[in-house]
Amino acid sequence: MKKRTHHEKLITLFNRNSFNDDIVEFYKDRIKKLGVDLSILDLGAGSGFVSKKLNELDCVKSIVAYDRDLDSLRELDDKQYLKINKCCEGNQKKLPFDRGKFDVIICRFASQSLKDIYRVLSSDGIFLYSDPVLTNLSKLVLNPIYKIREDSFHGYMSYIETIDILESVGFIPYLLRPYKFRYDSFQTFLNGIEDGFENSCEHTKEFSTILKSKIEHAWRQLDIEVSRDMDLDNENLTFTYNMLDIASTKFKKRDA
Repeated sequence: MKKRTHHEKLITLFNRNSFNDDIVEFYKDRIKKLGVDLSILDLGAGSGFVSKKLNELDCVKSIVAYDRDLDSLRELDDKQYLKINKCCEGNQKKLPFDRGKFDVIICRFASQSLKDIYRVLSSDGIFLYSDPVLTNLSKLVLNPIYKIREDSFHGYMSYIETIDILESVGFIPYLLRPYKFRYDSFQTFLNGIEDGFENSCEHTKEFSTILKSKIEHAWRQLDIEVSRDMDLDNENLTFTYNMLDIASTKFKKRDA
């Protein structure tokens, strides 16, 4: 079984959070306006929480729940999810699907996949994207700390950078929904260390322990303005960051 990265684990945590019902409603409202017989790609589906919710929509014909680890999709084996097909082939930078295959693509925490997402989205389709957005100060301080934990981490972005990267690929954001996500367990954050180094270098328990200590120390030394920005609780080591749901269409001339 492939070991899941911290971002893939974060998606599962994110999906199970109680406020995720509001996010799914945001997705549903956008999807219902598109028409009928819709084909959907749930990219980084995890346990399939979002796919299962979208399976209930009459306007949806088929859903591909894509995740690098097929075992994480086992909850979708139930016969009630007849519209859902599971897939773990390829990778998120090179998706194993034809150009323009999907009417809707849903993606969380994976901005490095945007070019291929654009390729497999139909010309009249919509892209529903959720990602953290940090202030410039918090981003500059926290990105190096996250990089210690996971060497493949692409770096969190500010609001302006998030919009810019979407537009640079060819997407046109037309609806934004801001909200907050709280990390209630610092240990969950620390558990990402092993995942980040599992396939990139040899490591030992001692090495991982040193990294964990280094990151925890860095958190405790955060500038007071950053701590306030992230609503950091140094005693319990919990923190909050801003999230953004974005609905985008494709810039039509790009496909001409």
